[in-house]
This record gives sequence, C-alpha cells and structure tokens, in this order.
Amino acid sequence: MIKYIKENLGEPVECGIYLNDLFREQDGKMMLYTVGSGIPCVFNAYNITDKKLEMSAQLPGTKNCWSLGADSKGNIYIAPQDEAKLFRYSPTKKKIEDLGKILGEIAAYHVSFDEEDSAYIGTSPHGKLVKFSEGKFFDYGTICEGHQYIHSHVYDKGYLYAGTYANGAKLFRIDRKTGEKQEIPAPPLFDPSDRIQSYYSMTLADNYIFIFMITDQEKLLVIYDLINNRFLNQKVRGYKGLYASQPLDGKVYFNIDGTICSFDCSNWKIEKTVFHFKDEDCKGIGVCKEELLLLNHKTFCLHRMNVKTGVETRESVSLQAGKLQLQALEISPSGKLYIGAYMGTKAVEYEPEENKFSAFSMGQTEGILPLKDHTVFGVYPGGKIFEICKNTYEKKLLRILGQDQDRPFQMYSADNKLFIGTIPGYAKHGGALSIYDFETDNWEVFRHVVKNQSVIGLAFQNGIVYGSTSVWGGLGAEPLEQAAKVFRWNMSTKQTELERELYFSELSQPIRKIGNISFGKDGLLWGTAENIIFALNPENLLLKKYIQLDREVIHTSNWRPKYLRWGKAGRLYVNINGITALNIDTMETEQVLDQPTDLFVLDKKDNIYYADEASLMYLKKRG
Repeated sequence: MIKYIKENLGEPVECGIYLNDLFREQDGKMMLYTVGSGIPCVFNAYNITDKKLEMSAQLPGTKNCWSLGADSKGNIYIAPQDEAKLFRYSPTKKKIEDLGKILGEIAAYHVSFDEEDSAYIGTSPHGKLVKFSEGKFFDYGTICEGHQYIHSHVYDKGYLYAGTYANGAKLFRIDRKTGEKQEIPAPPLFDPSDRIQSYYSMTLADNYIFIFMITDQEKLLVIYDLINNRFLNQKVRGYKGLYASQPLDGKVYFNIDGTICSFDCSNWKIEKTVFHFKDEDCKGIGVCKEELLLLNHKTFCLHRMNVKTGVETRESVSLQAGKLQLQALEISPSGKLYIGAYMGTKAVEYEPEENKFSAFSMGQTEGILPLKDHTVFGVYPGGKIFEICKNTYEKKLLRILGQDQDRPFQMYSADNKLFIGTIPGYAKHGGALSIYDFETDNWEVFRHVVKNQSVIGLAFQNGIVYGSTSVWGGLGAEPLEQAAKVFRWNMSTKQTELERELYFSELSQPIRKIGNISFGKDGLLWGTAENIIFALNPENLLLKKYIQLDREVIHTSNWRPKYLRWGKAGRLYVNINGITALNIDTMETEQVLDQPTDLFVLDKKDNIYYADEASLMYLKKRG
C-alpha cells in the first residue's frame, strides 16, 4: 500500500470578479457597495468621499454575487449564489444579517423593491420570482414554463417587469398583488430571423427600463417606455451592459462600444460624450452631483467623469475578495503546474522546485493544455482559446471558436494538432470538436459530432479522434438525448464513423456523462462512467473489461469529466469520489484519497496534486 504525506500548498488564485457595483449616498458620504467572488464571497462597503474601505465581510455559503439593491432606508440587500441566499447590510450598524436561503434555489439575479420596501429576487433553476417581506419568502412561482432563469427584473408602480434567459427569451409584466402576468411583445430585431437569448440585465431610470438584450447574433440596448407601455424604436448595437445610470439632469448614461453615451429622457435622443470606458461592461454607474462614477475591475481604478466640464479624474480603490475555487489544473512536461479559477481574472503557474506561484491575466479557465513551449487555455464565456508563452506569460488570443460554443473543457494534442471538446452556450444543444493545425495555422469547428451532445473527453490514434460525451448542453438547456456516448471521428472523411452507448448490468439508469478517455499500454481505450472504470476495443468501441468501484458517485458538474492519469508501471489513477489507483493488468484497486476532488494531476514520481475548493493540495509519496 502506497503511503503519502499530505501538504496544503495554499490558496493560489486571489483575484476574483466583481459583478455588481451599487453607488449610493449615505449620511452625506458617497459609498460604493460591491461583492468579490470567492469561497466565500466578500461584501465591501467603500467610502468614496473619504477614500477608505469602511468594512468588508465574508458571506458564508456563497461563491459569487450578481445582485445588490438598496431599500428606501438605505439597507443593502445582497443575493449571492452557490445556494441562492439573501443577506442584508445595515449602514448604520455596519453589520450583515443572513436572511436565509431563497426557497431552495441555486442562483439569484437582481434585487428590486416596492413602495413598502419588500424585496424581489429572480432565481434559477426554476425561473421564479420571490418576494421577501416581514422576514419571510413568498413564491410567485415559475414565471415561464421551460425557462430556467429570471435573469433580470425591475419594479415600478405595482408591477414587476421580468426577463428570462432561454432560447426565445420572454419579457413579462406581473401584478405585484395578484401575481397575474402578461407577456410583453418583443421589440423588432435588426434581422427578423434573429432570436432573443436573454433579457440579461435591466435598469429602471425615470420612466424607462434600459435592457441589456442578447440575441443569437448580437448584443443590444433596448428601451421600454413605461408610460406608453411599448418599446422605443431606438435599438443600439455594441451595448456593453450591464447597467445604465440613474438620471443626471434628465439624461441617463451607459456604455456603447467603450464610449459613454447619454439618453435624453425628454426627446429620446442618444448622443456620445467625450468619455471612454474600456472595461468590458459597466457593473454599475453611479451619479454624484455632476459626476458619473464607474469602477474598472481590471485596474480597480474609479473613474469620475464630470458631464458639465468634460473632465475625468481617476483614483485607486481598495477592495477585498475571497479566495477562488480552483476550476482547472494541469501539469507540464517540465513539472510546472497551471491553475485556473472559477470566476477568476487570473491564472497561476506553480513551480514546485521553488515553491513559487506566478499569476497572469486569464478569465475563467475550463481547460488547460501545457505543451513544450507554450500552454493553451480554454476560457469561458465565448469559447475563447488563449496561448501563454513559456516564461514570458505573454497572452495571445488564438481563436474564438464560434458556432455557439462556450466552455472548452477538454483539450488534447497529437499529430501536431490541437483538439478541443466544448459545451455550447446558454440554452443551446450540440457541443463541438474543434481542430487546430499548428503547421498550417488552420482552424475547423465541427458541431454535433454526436447529435445534441457535448464533447468532454478526447483521445487520438492512427488518424482517428476518439471522444466521449455528456448529454447536457449549455445552462438552461434540458437534455434532448437519454444516454452519453463514445465515438470515433475520422480525420480523412471528417465524419463520425461510429458512436456507441455503454451498458453495464450494475447500472439501472442510462449513463448521462462519460468522463475522460485515454489509451493504455495495453492498446485499449480506457474511460470512466459513474463509478465504473472500463476499457474498450478501439476498433469497434465494444467493452473488453471493467470494474465497479464501491464508492458513491458525487456529481458536481454536468460537464466536467472524471479524469484519468497514468502513473508508473501503467497504473491508472481516477478521481471517482476520491482518487483510486488501478492496476490495469490485474484490475486490483487501491484507494489513494478518500476525500472527493474534481481536479488532480500526477508528477513523474506519482506524487499527486489535487484541488480542495480554493486550496492546492499535495500528496507526496513516502520513501
């Protein structure tokens, strides 16, 4: 039996994402309220007037937070995620109160208030609107059957206006007292064949709702007139979202393609200002006297834009965030580790010999592939593929995959090519196999290599790409197929030539996700499904042998595969509710780690690095 010494190497990724900025005057001071992602999230109350962080506090049981709102008394309501919960911060007491879980939902989006200071929250995965009043939650129920997200909403004069996130997203007007709902017809799009994916976020300002709308083809600002109950004709391409400002001298401000623009509430005219804001989006725009306030989350620089004088000043802001959950982990041929994080803005290289972490810019990383002179990162959202050069950390965008691909979980290299397996975007079905030829610099993307399924495992041999799938598509898309598959894809014909479901007598239900696949020294194609490790004949994908582990399967993701890592003497290590080592000749197993982990790698001595939420752990072999 192998003995290990366990060591915690620390929490390597610290730079999280702030998803919502709430600017508000409190006791004569201009305040910024925001929440940093992490395990757990961290709430910040920053005093802009006095240029100091007044308080920060962890929010237990959370990972990220899209939603902040203020009632008429100045109390700040915070609705974070992992479990959908509601917190309330009192600026006078400078204390946070945990108000409880939101009816068993996972995610919360937006907080609005009525005249009585009742709070309203949109949720997922059941697409509900929930009211919080007098210490209790009240359920308005699922707003639109089949739509899993109420991703945005506002309240105005007795009605809630709520938008969904789904194929063919919808907008509803809901009576606060009766719950009666009425669908609001969608605004005409530039292309009649286009389709709305999401009413992603909303800002109520004056008598208008400023809506960040995402379609299959583009991102738009659309404006709903609450007086006349109709959309205005103005539709603006290049809207960066997420939120517009409150009125300043009759004008509402927002970000269009990096330029701050204004909407005149009296004549509906949209004009450019002299100000530019190159951050990807506006997490919030504050109004303070004659100034607009915007926080750049890459530089933590507060931009103060005086709309009267056209003068902009900038100042640094100090905020706190939690340690980020590790999302991707791989090891290079030289023994360096590369680590990505959930809701992260940076990735990390770890040099074991020097016990040194080096951070560099990178978004939420789903997959990593270290190569000889560079490392490839698959980044969400948008299916972006980046390359980091060895030693320099110079970041280069190789490709945005397109074809609705969103999450590059699996990457593999062989025959001087890069193979990528992906999950599609929100409410979409049909992942893809993407192939990049390093010699010719040519990209090809093949969607639906297995119809309606996502590609989460890859291997290559003799001109054939082997793959494994998950039946799940993007978030908000219920599976259309019953069982995951393994498949053979021919490089010459560029077609799937064989696909096969797997059956095991020990499993009573169809297999919904098949993990990593990899060739062993015996020439068989090895893989995992549920708590089973199996080997297939690569010619016909028929089962040769398998073993069922006496361990309950813990599913933490519909897409992330269970990983296969080859150690010395052909031993196969698999992370099924812990880490198990399998002798593929005798089919004998040994439990190496009892603790569940989503990520692990082996070094050349079979020492193990694995993820424990935000921590990088090390199992060193004794002797």
